[in-house]
Amino acid sequence: MDSFTGCGFVGPVLGVGRSLRDERRIRVRACTISGHGGTGSGFWSLSEGSRGRHLAFGIAGSVLALNLALVPPSEVFAADEIPASVKDAKEMSKKNTRITGQAASIFGAARKAAEFGDLDTALAKYDELVVAAPTFAGGFSNRANIEVVKERYEAAIADYSKSIELAPLSGDTWVVYLNRGSVYNKLQRYEEAIRDYNRALELRPEESLVLANRASIYSSRGKWDMALNDYRRAVEKKPGNVEPFWLDYALALYQRGNTQESVGILRRIVAKYPTEPLVRGALAVVLFDRGDLAEAETNWSMIDRPRTLLDKQYLEDHHWPPKSVEAMRRFKDLKE
Repeated sequence: MDSFTGCGFVGPVLGVGRSLRDERRIRVRACTISGHGGTGSGFWSLSEGSRGRHLAFGIAGSVLALNLALVPPSEVFAADEIPASVKDAKEMSKKNTRITGQAASIFGAARKAAEFGDLDTALAKYDELVVAAPTFAGGFSNRANIEVVKERYEAAIADYSKSIELAPLSGDTWVVYLNRGSVYNKLQRYEEAIRDYNRALELRPEESLVLANRASIYSSRGKWDMALNDYRRAVEKKPGNVEPFWLDYALALYQRGNTQESVGILRRIVAKYPTEPLVRGALAVVLFDRGDLAEAETNWSMIDRPRTLLDKQYLEDHHWPPKSVEAMRRFKDLKE
């Protein structure tokens, strides 16, 4: 008899919002909604140009980029959802993250369909699963991940919440909070998103993905110092691992007048993503603003279809801060 323990959910870990061109496509393996879903200027997001971007890549303002990968689902609870005691919550979580028999077979079929990119079949199987095993938290959290991909955001929120209710203290509860928070971010329900990110950090202290997503919201609200604090903490967790949300970090540094550090970060991002227009464009305008015109022109010349970056709305849709947008305007005037 097949049996699964835990939620091992196929679903996105929404995180920080945008994704680089080579990471934007939805890969149905294990589910991880990522991206800069919040504020910021990253290159990832659930839907390009949409708010809530740090899903896995740092949500700086737009909905996270989606990567379907096998990740156990987390169950979390809000203040009004806390069971009578932590012990009760843990026992309930353990009970509600186990599945056996026919329900386990349905779960396996749903995961397999998702892994192969057949989201309609996966969704149908998860619909079947939540009926067959109504107390299995993983059925709801995994279905929510599919609903996010299909842009059924309210349904996803309801399923994440049900998963939290069923298993408030499972090992990966922080992931469910992160995912639900990223959906709130996408819907511009920022206070609810912040609350979920805060809860995720209580359960998973200093998790860089959560920090980057929260930073993206702070950036979108103009709270630059709070955003920078979270971005720094996120980067310090993995200083050698350049991620798309670093672009949001670099532009936030520039917004606050720390041009030298911003350039240093941008150079590192360019080294990893040399063909990403938003990165080259950001480096070009920051160099231009500090007077390094020759190097700015060199970087600009390496951008494919650079005129796209001259559009103010395009930059704002990708969460560029005001100072960066203004620098691009002046650079554009010089070019013309």
